[in-house]
Amino acid sequence: MKKEDSIIEAATRLFIEKGYHHVTVRDIAKEAGVNLAMINYYFKNKDNLTRIVINKILSEFHQVLSPIINSKELNIEEKLNQYVSTFIEMLIDKPGLVLSLLAMLKDTKELVYKADLLKYLFDHKQFSEALLKEQSEKRKQKINPEHFYISMLSLILFPYSIIEVITDKKDYTDIGTKRFIRSRKEMVIEMLLAYLKS
Repeated sequence: MKKEDSIIEAATRLFIEKGYHHVTVRDIAKEAGVNLAMINYYFKNKDNLTRIVINKILSEFHQVLSPIINSKELNIEEKLNQYVSTFIEMLIDKPGLVLSLLAMLKDTKELVYKADLLKYLFDHKQFSEALLKEQSEKRKQKINPEHFYISMLSLILFPYSIIEVITDKKDYTDIGTKRFIRSRKEMVIEMLLAYLKS
């Protein structure tokens, strides 16, 4: 693996495991097995490295989730089932990812657009069009696809933003926490489908 890739991998791993605010450039250098000068050579500063890490994380999720949500072969119910299940499974082994990503975005606001957040997180045009088309004859009240999509993301992501509280309150082990999160899949899907049918 190239030094540059090792640094990115080390930064990503540390941001997720320890939390963005608790990781220094020195920590990243140690984890990657390089000196500080090497990080400065490749990335200039922590902000540039953070931008690349954000892009990497969002890109990995986008590559898997976008084909599901924007599929022309799946109906709305199939899309929701696959999207919610896949998203939750992708996050299940990285419980610190959501909080770390939020911290990175909050502390590097000027990098948000450079990180293509809109392109990766809000790539749902085809889904929105399919949602409106499928529901136009079934509902009296028009659906706002943007609100629906944000609500879906919220149902999936919010538990990870309080994952430590959930774990402590229920005295869960790692396995127990994963079981709890997985048990939400069906409920989230049912809630979304119920709204579409209302």
